[in-house]
Amino acid sequence: MNSTALFKNIFEGWQIESVLGEGTYGKVYLASRTEFGVTYHAAVKHVGIPRNDAEINSLRTEGGYTEAVMGDYFEDIMETYVKEIRVMYELKGNTNIVSYEDHKVVKRKNAVGYDIFIRMEKLESVSKIISKKELTQTGVAKLGVDICKALEILAAKNIIHRDIKLGNLFVNDNGDYKLGDFGKARQIDINMSMKSGTLNFMSPEVFKSQQYDATADIYSLGMALYRLLNANRGPFLPLTTEFVRPSDDEKALSRRMSGEEIPRPAYADDVLGRIVLKACAYDPRMRFQTASGFRAVLQQYAGGNAARVLPVWSPESGIPSASEHSETGGVFDEPAPSSRPSYGTANQDLTEGVFDEPIPRNEPPFREPSYQTPYYADTGTDATEGVFGQSAYTPTLGEYRPVFELETPEAQHTTFTSDAFLMDCEPVEYGGYTFSCGSETNHCLYRVNRRTGERDMISNGRCWGFVMDNGRIYYASDSGGIYAVFFNKSESMSVTEDSAAFPVFSGGFVYYANQSEDGAIYRVKPDGSGHTIVSRDCGWYLKIYSGQLFYSDASDGFSLCSVALDGFQKSQYGVRGCHYLHVYSGWAVFSHDSANGAICKLNIRTKETVKLNNEPGIVTAVRGGRVYYKTDINGAVHQLRLDGRS
Repeated sequence: MNSTALFKNIFEGWQIESVLGEGTYGKVYLASRTEFGVTYHAAVKHVGIPRNDAEINSLRTEGGYTEAVMGDYFEDIMETYVKEIRVMYELKGNTNIVSYEDHKVVKRKNAVGYDIFIRMEKLESVSKIISKKELTQTGVAKLGVDICKALEILAAKNIIHRDIKLGNLFVNDNGDYKLGDFGKARQIDINMSMKSGTLNFMSPEVFKSQQYDATADIYSLGMALYRLLNANRGPFLPLTTEFVRPSDDEKALSRRMSGEEIPRPAYADDVLGRIVLKACAYDPRMRFQTASGFRAVLQQYAGGNAARVLPVWSPESGIPSASEHSETGGVFDEPAPSSRPSYGTANQDLTEGVFDEPIPRNEPPFREPSYQTPYYADTGTDATEGVFGQSAYTPTLGEYRPVFELETPEAQHTTFTSDAFLMDCEPVEYGGYTFSCGSETNHCLYRVNRRTGERDMISNGRCWGFVMDNGRIYYASDSGGIYAVFFNKSESMSVTEDSAAFPVFSGGFVYYANQSEDGAIYRVKPDGSGHTIVSRDCGWYLKIYSGQLFYSDASDGFSLCSVALDGFQKSQYGVRGCHYLHVYSGWAVFSHDSANGAICKLNIRTKETVKLNNEPGIVTAVRGGRVYYKTDINGAVHQLRLDGRS
């Protein structure tokens, strides 16, 4: 049916001027209305059900549909679009959602089917912006912030969009980005697993028809930002060719859905690249868990950078280097160890949905926390109530604090001798062997056959710590570097040449304090790839617990801190002077300077500090509800109960 002819009887006073776009559903028209010398514009979406006579003939000949059955079939389709209209109506008036104005459903006369007209505000497609090459990196972050605001509104109404893609993102004349096309939006269901969306933006769990939730929308938005920062090409697609072949698309999709690590977008600096990659994490648990958390990090990035037009990509120019595509003139190249970049501005309100305890709005969001002598509960009281007998405390995954570190008046940097990192490591038993490293072994890593008692050294000299994972031992040598050795072999393999200490292992990465860069915390894969900085803090006594990396920041008086394993969440616990740190069952256990070296514990959730004994101690292990410690580095091992009872 001719849309233009039909349109005259739908919205009084409105005239069609031109076609704005066309898809499988129908067409979108530019419409105008003039009143008292003022011309108003709007977009009108026309959906024809069925789309054409060929669809009717196909149902008749191939499906065997009668006129009555076809009527019911097309009515169901019509009701699906009406649901979209209802969603748009409920969401009208929100800045970052395409504004609904009016609609009309017309039943066709003398024919089966319907015509649906939806009048909306007139906007420009983000796809057109790409062709004009007007976006900057901060502009991409701004787009992400605006669409996250739209997703926050959907979350409040328990709605998931299910088809976020560049084609459904728009911008108005004021530069506000908006989310549109709610045809596939649904109320979130705990059993939701129906495949829905567009392949190039679809999350792995949706693609595999597994259960999913609102983090699928976060993935799709992340993929949209990825394409904006990658010459409008998805992960694993070539950037050095003018055209992408269908076989390239198939291979790229297969690699993305298999969980292969996605490379950083070619035109993103290090910080923005890491933000986008987090949103596009294969595992939904590793993504931003809420749109508000995603927005806060993007907002802080956008607030601290000057706009610069993204480089114009062409097959001849190739992929730009990090320095070429950095908007900040080298700020995001690896800074000197002593530098601490500043992000955002003091008057930005970044507290909502980011910090566990919102900062008063008349104070700057990033301020030096107060460090006072902590209150120590009486050791006779049971300060473990609500901790023991329950599952260990897990930090909230929903709201990620930005990775950007707090500013300190003066960065403190201390030079340590190699012996400062030599300490007793908790023995590990595996495959019939006991592995130990401490004062008894001159701080060399030894392997003892528990059956024969045979003992041999497997480290290259003395160690600054070791960790076991699935039969492979990773140890930091005091001669420099991290090495790996299988539990039943003696030949070590180099993982990194960084001068490393306090290695820990999680999620396929070795985390360590890089003494080559003033103790900054890094991570690296066992094969030496994925070498990435996690925090610029001078990390000591690294420990991993519940998806968080805990450490004492030696550049800030050995203050107790934690950071998410990907670096996008940092917490400080308001206590300094923490040594020989261990984390167990919701408690951080350490020797505390303010208690004259006595052993203390801090509740990770409440931040209450409790003193466990009255003598200085070097904590060597915490397990089974007991703390094992020495009063002298070469002395005997003592123990006390974690609950403070004798």
